[in-house]
Amino acid sequence: MKFISSSKTVSETQKELSRTSVEHLFKPEYPLLKALQDQMRSAVSDFKPLENIKKNYSQFAIVGIGGSSLGIQVLSQYFSKSNFVYFDNIDAVQFENQMNSFENLDKVFWLFISKSGETIETLATLEFIDQIYQQKGKNLKTQSLVITEKKSNSLNMLAAKHGVPQYEVPIDVGGRFSVLSYVGLVPAYLMGLNITAIEAGARKALANKELVVSFVAEALASFDRQEWVTVLWSYSSQLKNFGFWWQQLWAESLAKKTSLNSQTVQRVSTPLP
Repeated sequence: MKFISSSKTVSETQKELSRTSVEHLFKPEYPLLKALQDQMRSAVSDFKPLENIKKNYSQFAIVGIGGSSLGIQVLSQYFSKSNFVYFDNIDAVQFENQMNSFENLDKVFWLFISKSGETIETLATLEFIDQIYQQKGKNLKTQSLVITEKKSNSLNMLAAKHGVPQYEVPIDVGGRFSVLSYVGLVPAYLMGLNITAIEAGARKALANKELVVSFVAEALASFDRQEWVTVLWSYSSQLKNFGFWWQQLWAESLAKKTSLNSQTVQRVSTPLP
């Protein structure tokens, strides 16, 4: 894989700055990396209770927005898992159409995902779905699970109150980076994907340090050239959702006016998938 530069090449300064800026990502003790690795290692044993869910349900509904949905959408689209439906929009017409598309609610399993456990769109959608189930004399809580942080929050408390199974989102993993945590791994397992292979692929990507450095250097060079739109041009229909996910990762990570230590940061480009 190569990145195409304009006639102005990436400078040695930009390369060195890029190498320095990503160095912490490759340290085993880096909190985000360590948290993801811990969950990937324990996934196979932790997911044994999901076997009956895979056997007993034919459709799976993901309720979450942003990082609690986009990465999972990439997996289901790329691997052609058409039995996964996403409730990531509070639009009333779309919600009604999606609910009406289910032939048998008894065969739908629900995953409610929110890192903070306080995402208002997710909680509101959960309440609407629960009302529909109650009106039909069904119990939503027996065919759902929750993925959220292991701390006191609305989603966590609701699950605990009704005995709904819970999987943890690590505190050190930001929502938009959570696809390799249980946020993405639980749905991946229900899709029948190979969790061990996903881990191996993640490790292979992380080991390619020079590719990461090259990408960052190209981005910095484009900013120096004042190129304020960055396009991820994917020709594959199977990668359409990957573009939207990348757009969120880029914009939400880089489009900050100040850094964590309140320093003014460099302007970055607008990402277009």
